[in-house]
Amino acid sequence: MPWVCCSAKNDVADDSNLKPASSDEDLLRSASEPYHEDEKTPFVPLRGRVVDRRLEQRGTLLRPPPEKNADHAECDPLKEDELAFADAIKDKLSPEGRQLIEDEAASHALIRTVRGYWTYDDRENEACKSLEAFVELRRKYDLNELARGDQKTMREALRLLRQWRSMRFAGFDVYGHPIVVERVGQSLKLTDKKDIEKEEIIKGRAVCTELFQALKYAASKHHDPADPNKTKVLKHIYVVDMRNVRTWHVTSRCRDRFRSIMQTMELSYPEVAWRTYVVNAPKYLTIIWVVIKSWLDPVTTSRVAILGTDQKKVRERLLADNIPLDAIPACCGGESRDVPLSLLLGSHDSSTVSHLSELITPLNGTSPKEVVVASEVVEKAPVAEEPTTSPRLKAIALAVVAAGAVGGATMLGA
Repeated sequence: MPWVCCSAKNDVADDSNLKPASSDEDLLRSASEPYHEDEKTPFVPLRGRVVDRRLEQRGTLLRPPPEKNADHAECDPLKEDELAFADAIKDKLSPEGRQLIEDEAASHALIRTVRGYWTYDDRENEACKSLEAFVELRRKYDLNELARGDQKTMREALRLLRQWRSMRFAGFDVYGHPIVVERVGQSLKLTDKKDIEKEEIIKGRAVCTELFQALKYAASKHHDPADPNKTKVLKHIYVVDMRNVRTWHVTSRCRDRFRSIMQTMELSYPEVAWRTYVVNAPKYLTIIWVVIKSWLDPVTTSRVAILGTDQKKVRERLLADNIPLDAIPACCGGESRDVPLSLLLGSHDSSTVSHLSELITPLNGTSPKEVVVASEVVEKAPVAEEPTTSPRLKAIALAVVAAGAVGGATMLGA
């Protein structure tokens, strides 16, 4: 679909002729609207009109079903034995930890932790460790201030989201799970920058993760506007786009920083992935996955799919998993034009919408429409395979699989 052009004056599209039909043109136009108070979420303020457009495409959302090999759905309330586990956790938490799980901003955390650590041998202590780490993460990176819409924190969050342009939003599936796309090649380039400190990299990833939680809250509210807690959407779909990932991208700095991201996000955000799709993956990654999945729990392996470069097959798989065509990213052969997360962050400061130019600025001298065509050509063009003996690329491939397996977005996602 062709893109609209904004005036160079403010990089903001004209919203005077909004059409009722949902489209990428409408998405860009609606992004120019100022943020309003009623678009707040308990996580980060969203530019509600942008998100609402994608939810309107879905109409009435279906209740998320139980996952394969699981006896509960994500939106089911905790059962009696789970409640007993939750009470045991609360007894061991610090006052700050108890306050955290009582706050609306982290109401999802207790459910995720109870179910995420259910099978652990020392589950009470491991669950407490996770929640206390979440308390520290929120304090360290000012996530509570971000949830309140503090303007200074919002400006910093916008800056960090612009750095993480590799993290994209494509839409929602029929259950309301947000679909997050990561362009791994771009993420590797970001994490390899010498002038950006590791802590800033991790903080940016934490902000991305909080925005995912806000998208889930928006979907929960779409399920039941009167009570967003009635049908909680607690998980997202994570698409890992491995296109153009090459050996020289995976430096020691990248590996070190991704390891830190993985450790931080996995500890603080368990049980966040509904499905993980690794697309445009090298052939040997499929072989590695066959070996790895034999070590993992069936519930975990059912969440991960290692897919190749055949867009038709990838698209058919996602369609079969109840992701509509208009929400399937272009990298998977779909019709959704994924957008950077910075576009979704709400703000009272209207100047923050100037980053719309990120979406319409021609790449390599081509128009946006030409970029789409060019990407289709690249898909069909033969690409030289990386040597299967490349230890660096195999290491990152293993990490991608592990990240998806333990919850999707722990290392290369959030």
